[in-house]
Amino acid sequence: MYRDVQRWQREGNRNATIERTCAEMQEVLGQIYRMREEHDHRLQSLGQ
Repeated sequence: MYRDVQRWQREGNRNATIERTCAEMQEVLGQIYRMREEHDHRLQSLGQ
C-alpha cells in the first residue's frame, strides 16, 4: 500500500485515494500494535 501511495503522489490528482489509503494504513498499524500488546500480555501471564 505504501508503494501505491508513493506512486499516486508522483502521478498526482489522487488526493482522496491517498487520504483514504493512508487512513486505512494507520488503522492497520493500530491493529498490529494492539495485537502485539495482547500477545505480550499473554506471554507475561504465562511466565508468572
